[in-house]
Amino acid sequence: MTKYLTNNLSIVNLYKNPYKNSEIVTQMIHGESFSILKKTKKWLKVKILEDGYKGYIQNKKYINYLKPSHKIKSLKAEVYKFPNKKNKISVLSFGSKIKILERKKKFFRFHGGWLSKDKTALISYKERDFFKKIKIFKNIKYK
Repeated sequence: MTKYLTNNLSIVNLYKNPYKNSEIVTQMIHGESFSILKKTKKWLKVKILEDGYKGYIQNKKYINYLKPSHKIKSLKAEVYKFPNKKNKISVLSFGSKIKILERKKKFFRFHGGWLSKDKTALISYKERDFFKKIKIFKNIKYK
């Protein structure tokens, strides 16, 4: 049986070869899962569960597999230390996956902190209004 880990960082680059100047094949967002194919002191050769991409990520402390219950439905979702909009500790991007551990009024707690409920949707939720999905990307400026 293959053991899976879950990416607990906002975004992780997946490299073609085990060095930072290598081509970036794709990125793993928070909540995506992967299996380890090969391990060195600094690098892990992995296969992403969701899309099958293979490549190298830096060897960091990732968490054991968590089956996600929700996903981020807004362009970005601020993560807070407490269930209020004070003490922002990080940001999750659109499509990131989380497992809800606790509910408090307008907030959800997951292993990384607290999120506003209105930034999330059930994993099984499918937005039927195609234009509503596009609107969240409307005023983005590219660098």
